Amino acid sequence: MASVTNLAEHRVQSAFATPAKRKKLTKRMVESVPLPKPGTADVVIWDSDLPGFGLRVKGSGVRSYILQYRNTVGRSRRMTIGQHGILTAEQARNHARGLLADAKRGSDPAADRKAARRACTVAQLCQRYLQEHAEQHKKASSVGEDRRLTQVTGPKGSSIQ
Repeated sequence: MASVTNLAEHRVQSAFATPAKRKKLTKRMVESVPLPKPGTADVVIWDSDLPGFGLRVKGSGVRSYILQYRNTVGRSRRMTIGQHGILTAEQARNHARGLLADAKRGSDPAADRKAARRACTVAQLCQRYLQEHAEQHKKASSVGEDRRLTQVTGPKGSSIQ
């Protein structure tokens, strides 16, 4: 009897985990997807309306909308669009449609997001300005004034980032 129960559970799990399984992502469908068992891979369900758009459910219960596409070189890219609850399925689908259009035009949205994360902060730019320009081309009193201006604090006493 235990083997029949395990087989039934396996069928439910594999029905949602099968990459070929495509369903229209709606609020009701997204919330009804069972969590993967501990130690197993995330559950991914692809949308039937928009190729490459899907839902990933992690063991922790986090449900995120994802997009998978190929860049101009042909490399497969997968990126997270946002979490369910913050975005509706329709909002995420519209966002994914725009990202796919960007990818078709030759852009790489995943690489663009990665580059934006690596960009310099305002504090780093101020430090670079002081070292590479102010200290070499200004009087000491002006450098001191520039240093004071770069240490302006933002809300709640945090330094500018």
